Amino acid sequence: MKIYLKKIGPIESAELEIGRFSILCGKNNTGKTYVTYLLYCFLDFWNREYEISLSRDFIEKISSEGKASIDLLDMKKRANDILKSASKAFSTPGILSKVFAAKSERFESSSVLISLNQDEITFEMPSSRQEFTLGKGERGTFLTISYVKESVRLDVSVVNDWVTTEMSFLRSLIRKVQEVVKRIVFSNALPRPHISSAERTGAAIFRNDLDFAMSKIVEVLRDKEKTQGFNPVKFLTEISSSGYPIPVKHNVDFIRELHSVELNKSFIAQEYPYILNDFSDIIGGTYKSERGKSLVYYIPRSNKKERLTLSESSSCVRSLLDLYFYVKHIARRGDLLMIDEPEMNLHPGNQRKLARLLASLIGVGIRVYITTHSDYIAKELSTLIVLKDDPKRLKLLEENKIKDFKMYSLLSASDVRFYTARSCCNKLKKSFVEVVSCDIGKDTGIDAPVFDETIDKMGRIYDLILWA
Repeated sequence: MKIYLKKIGPIESAELEIGRFSILCGKNNTGKTYVTYLLYCFLDFWNREYEISLSRDFIEKISSEGKASIDLLDMKKRANDILKSASKAFSTPGILSKVFAAKSERFESSSVLISLNQDEITFEMPSSRQEFTLGKGERGTFLTISYVKESVRLDVSVVNDWVTTEMSFLRSLIRKVQEVVKRIVFSNALPRPHISSAERTGAAIFRNDLDFAMSKIVEVLRDKEKTQGFNPVKFLTEISSSGYPIPVKHNVDFIRELHSVELNKSFIAQEYPYILNDFSDIIGGTYKSERGKSLVYYIPRSNKKERLTLSESSSCVRSLLDLYFYVKHIARRGDLLMIDEPEMNLHPGNQRKLARLLASLIGVGIRVYITTHSDYIAKELSTLIVLKDDPKRLKLLEENKIKDFKMYSLLSASDVRFYTARSCCNKLKKSFVEVVSCDIGKDTGIDAPVFDETIDKMGRIYDLILWA
């Protein structure tokens, strides 16, 4: 998947390819958050809102004859045309202003384009027959969709004598078919995103206050309804959280709902418990919520009888709360996990451990995208790449009693994309930001000069004042 940006924040134009593990680094104010929020919000827009167009021939046949077919290979060939239309619908100033909680005038000339290579589109095959119902209490099954493997098509038919000329029914039918086509053709290439924003630490500690604030709003509304001339829509608009970017709101909503999130159990918790053990090693314990309440406690490994509230716990514990709940409870194969500055509040030793944990998620089918200022994370990922194709190096570490690395956390260079956002000036001395791809070699790891320049300068300064 590639993302093309034009006139987004400080970025004049940029092109990024999203791999299985994608890293974006750079100095402050170089547009990393812009790129991250755009990618997250486009995927969220695609998965939740965008409706792909179906051919007029299909709609006419299904409405007149009650059955029609869709050629999935044709859908695959037209994938980039479909994504071009979706990108155009997403790139409007009105939507982009909501993404960033900024004025729409800032995005008058902005554009986003997502594209795919044909080999990225691998069909997510459904069972041979799927049935859908038109809501609870209706007449039961109204539509069957069958996948015909030999001709790579979907056969769609209306059943139970539904009247397809009714516009409301026809719209519902089309939406169901659109959902299935999107899932089969595009779900492997355009993953479900989950974001852990830079605001996660504050959201973790103030989650109960957010719930309290919501209950107070309900109380005010209850009283206001008795007041003549009260406009509830205007009131809710005034107190809404429209001042926050969409990714931040989604992250806050996720943290507020942890008590219901934990009712699920992810495939990682069921099949790869060692990843959760590695996670516990980073935070030095585990999390536990109180049944029937929205309270989440931290239980340190050193004293399992002790329960600490999040306000009593370290910033590391708060910073990794939502990531732990995602991994343990809702992660699905094929997801894109996005983390803004995963190193936040972590000691360098834990930054290294987190880098290995994220790499282990790649091995079980989760895609990862991060922004980072951490040389420790970049260097650790380099080490995982170099160790991957040479078992002798791993054996050498073991002989020297270095047991940090496991086979399941090693990375292939081909899975990693590393980008640097950097400030530049044109001939007219006008500043802009460009996004540059960094070299990655299986024998050398990641070449990240954005960190090396600062580290080398610090070394020269220290040598000068110490030995001059």
